[in-house]
Amino acid sequence: MRILPTLVLSLALGTTAHAAALLGSGPMGMVNGTTDSCLVANINPKDLAEVTVSIMKSGSSFPEVSTTCAPLAPNTHCGFQSNAVGGGVRFCTVTVKGSPKAIRGEFCDVTAGRCTSIR
Repeated sequence: MRILPTLVLSLALGTTAHAAALLGSGPMGMVNGTTDSCLVANINPKDLAEVTVSIMKSGSSFPEVSTTCAPLAPNTHCGFQSNAVGGGVRFCTVTVKGSPKAIRGEFCDVTAGRCTSIR
C-alpha cells in the first residue's frame, strides 16, 4: 500500500496536513473611490495558527487586497481598510487554520455605513 510509506515519511519529516476552513461575506456593490474594510476577530482563548483575510472583486481569480496574521492571538483582530478602485461587486474571504468557530467578522462599505457578516 502507498498510504503507509507516505504516513511514515510525513512523520519522519515532522510535517502534518492542516485543514483550512474558508469563510466569506455576502457580496456588496461598491462605488469607485469608496472605502471598504474586512476585519475579523479571534474570540477563542487560544491562538489560531493562521488567518488570511482577502477582498475579492467579482470575476477575479486573485484577491484585490490580502493580509495574513500568523498566529492570531486571542482577542485580537486581523484585516484592513482599502479603496474600492473602479467600483464593482466585492466580497471578503477568510481562510482559517484552526477553529473557524473562533472567528467573528464583517465586510463593510465604510463610506456608506453598510456591513455584511462573515460566515
